[in-house]
Amino acid sequence: MDSSTSEIEVVNGKLKKELVVKEKEDEEEEKKDEVKEMRNAKLLKNEKEELKVKEEEEEEEEDSDDDETEMDNEEDEEDEEEEKLKELIVDMQLVRDYFTPGAENEVPLASYLKAYVELNKFIKMLGKFYYFVSLDVKRKIATLRKKMAGENSQYYVDLKTMIKYETENGLVVEKSMSGTEALLMLHRGLEFARDFMTELVKEKEEPKLSEAASRIYVSTTGRFHPPILRETFSLVLRMLPNRATIRSRVAKENEEAEETLKRLLPEVIKSVTETYDVCQRIYQDYNLLNLP
Repeated sequence: MDSSTSEIEVVNGKLKKELVVKEKEDEEEEKKDEVKEMRNAKLLKNEKEELKVKEEEEEEEEDSDDDETEMDNEEDEEDEEEEKLKELIVDMQLVRDYFTPGAENEVPLASYLKAYVELNKFIKMLGKFYYFVSLDVKRKIATLRKKMAGENSQYYVDLKTMIKYETENGLVVEKSMSGTEALLMLHRGLEFARDFMTELVKEKEEPKLSEAASRIYVSTTGRFHPPILRETFSLVLRMLPNRATIRSRVAKENEEAEETLKRLLPEVIKSVTETYDVCQRIYQDYNLLNLP
């Protein structure tokens, strides 16, 4: 074998080795590409599944909103029929009786909501500027009623059992509003309602009810609202008519009914105060008064 043949064999050997190495590298690259494609396919599948779930959730929320709107309309019609038969636009006896806490300071949710539904008629009566407040109250009530009728209804009997259940199971702050949050919003509104009724029962028109209401709002419910909303609603309250006008509206401009209203208001304020104080203590015990 001459030297040229030997050199050719050496070159061929090197080429074969390089070819083997290249083939291995190509195989590894192909495997990497396959893995990458599998990962991309999996990510795409996950994204599609997440999108499907999101769409289903949005559809459920839309259906729920439609149901609530339909329920709101039905309730409005029922309210109109009932109001025609009542002496007062707001059944103050019902508010007084159902806002009274139990013997062991329990706050039954069914009674609380029934009283609040009646109290909400008072909010609607104040005028069109307060419609959105009335609507918000209805939403909170609907949230609680839905949980009271759900699969865990046994925990939504009174305020203590509800807060205990949602706290122990990490349900207080969720994507959707919890029962604890919904009732806290109503609880804050009840403080304003109590102080407003305390002003309404006064015979003297000074200070003006509108000024007193604006001041009460800022010191109660307004503390939890953003500045823009607080300033706007404070101004809206300054458009309220005087005490005599509002009392006359509640009494359907009937003098005897207005006397009944004046007699019942102090009793209502007492019951509302008792219920408010009990709820305040329960939320305070669980350190939940400052939920956003």
